[in-house]
Amino acid sequence: MEFTAKNNDLIYGALEVFLEHDSPILVAREEDQSVSFSTFLGQDGKIEPLSSGDWEIILEGNPFYTIEKDIFDLISLQENTPPVETLLENLAELHKGNLQDKSKILVETIIRGLARLIIDQKIVADVNIQLGPFLIATNKEIGNVKIVLN
Repeated sequence: MEFTAKNNDLIYGALEVFLEHDSPILVAREEDQSVSFSTFLGQDGKIEPLSSGDWEIILEGNPFYTIEKDIFDLISLQENTPPVETLLENLAELHKGNLQDKSKILVETIIRGLARLIIDQKIVADVNIQLGPFLIATNKEIGNVKIVLN
């Protein structure tokens, strides 16, 4: 079991979205890739694989939310994070897909976060990509990035 830090593990933000009225305070990744967590309201939960490839959030022993496989794969990226351009392309594909509402909110939140980092020049991304209602375009000059967030 490996405890993870809030500032470098997307699972915290994902659980914020999926749990709605509660927030994770402690997350541990198990060797079998399942995830255990505790929340501010004192609930214990797990995220476990389903035979379909999707993942189930179990809260206090009861099924709570099913995370699509592609979304779980995204929030499981830690050390193997792809380049920003690849990540944005993957997010664009996910955004086009048939996602549950909470999963779509999570993808849009990640897109907005990356867009903010690009605007603030914290990261550089050589992309021209349409992500649903979002457009991220650059003319390859530093400091000249256009991002339209509807």
